[in-house]
Parts: sequence; structure tokens; C-alpha cells
Amino acid sequence: MIELNFFEVLEISNIKISFESYYFNKYVHSERDINQKILRHVDGAVKIYLKAHYEQRQHSSLPNHDSYKKIKLWRIDGDIDIKVWIELISLFFKGNEMILEYFNPVEFEKRFDLRIRDFKTWKSQQTDII
Repeated sequence: MIELNFFEVLEISNIKISFESYYFNKYVHSERDINQKILRHVDGAVKIYLKAHYEQRQHSSLPNHDSYKKIKLWRIDGDIDIKVWIELISLFFKGNEMILEYFNPVEFEKRFDLRIRDFKTWKSQQTDII
């Protein structure tokens, strides 16, 4: 008998930031087979909410499925290495450092310590044009 644990993350974007009458939120879903002790599935999607439904979504942990449209962007099935799984989720939510902090606090500290302690110094060291 297969026993599964599910892991889901849904980004809830700022209600002031929309594209025309739509809100876009990144979403990750994954499955872990408890008996075989493997991550067997992970996918990334975007959930699109109409402006009229989004305020309700921000105040609900279980939204009505009719209130959004989900578009799957990528999917991986098989025996997924935990480090690969963490990296995929972290990259998918790029710009949200809390994902890395949740999975790997030591790596988070190594990458973001200066940025957190002294943002001006960190910013002056950046070479990206963006």
C-alpha cells in the first residue's frame, strides 16, 4: 500500500500588485512516498485569480477551485534527490529567500548574511545590471 505525504507552497502576492484584472501566484506541489522514503513527484504551476476573487483568497487557506485557473509549468516524476528538490523549489520561488531559509538555514546565512546586516555594502558589491 502506498502512503503519501504532500507538500504544497502557494505564494500569496500583494493585493496592490496585479496585471490588469488578474493576480498570478506561484504554486508548488510534491509527493513523498513514506514507505519507500523517496520524493516521487514535484511540479510547479501558477494559479491565476480574477481580481474579484483574490481578496477572498487572501483570507482563506482552502480556496474554492472555481476561484482560480491553474497552469502547470513543469513536472518531474521519479526518485528525486532531496538536494535537487530543494534547489528546484528555491529557484522557482527566486526572489523569495524565505524558501531557502526554511530548507537550509546554514546556506541561507552564508548567502544572505551581509545583505541582511548591511544592505548598502551588499548592494555596492553587486555587479548585475538588473
